[in-house]
Amino acid sequence: MFANYTPLKIDPENKIYVAKVNTTGQIIEIRDVDLSRMMGHVRLDHPGATVEEVVNMDLAEVVKQTGDFKDDDERGDYAMTLYLGLAYAIKYGLLILVKD
Repeated sequence: MFANYTPLKIDPENKIYVAKVNTTGQIIEIRDVDLSRMMGHVRLDHPGATVEEVVNMDLAEVVKQTGDFKDDDERGDYAMTLYLGLAYAIKYGLLILVKD
């Protein structure tokens, strides 16, 4: 994946992130801290990362901040939420999915 956006406003206190899609000019407000963290990881730290790499990075970050998940079901549910967030970011053009 590669970033296809320019950050316009970052307000972590209110959990609001505003980005402009580079290809369309559309301005999108994001109110999902996990998604904004994953998007930043793709844009700043690891351009070209796979979806799985980004989700695993975020899962590791959550465990680091809050401790282990209580069981595999909780981890799986959380991972699905992360995948869904990335799917929306790809659908709206914030991230570009490139096939090898």
